[in-house]
Amino acid sequence: MMREYFAAKALEIDPREDRLPAWARDKLSTMRRAASEAAAELAALKTGTEPASFWLQSWDDEKRFYLPKNSGRVMFGQGETELQLSENFGGGGGYVGWLSVSGGPGGIVVAPHSSNVVLIRNVAD
Repeated sequence: MMREYFAAKALEIDPREDRLPAWARDKLSTMRRAASEAAAELAALKTGTEPASFWLQSWDDEKRFYLPKNSGRVMFGQGETELQLSENFGGGGGYVGWLSVSGGPGGIVVAPHSSNVVLIRNVAD
């Protein structure tokens, strides 16, 4: 709660600002606008309602929790057993719409499971 209090205080306009030079008032205005936009993005991130490329969804309900836009990648696992997912592998050059899956130093195993499902496992050395 204390953090929110100070963040709100930082966005308030001090009456003494009228005596500042124009460049300083412009800089403060720009910083307040950036802080407000960042706070809005943080609020959207906390609620997970802003549509994005990656999301979490339980098997029991259809509610999606979206991960931040431009997150670039999603990591699963711990240490040597991590799997990393990212879209547009290779910077998008010919791979737009593809999902890149990479693992730790031991490589990954991709096994067909059914016509539209593959199983992916990280192989540790």
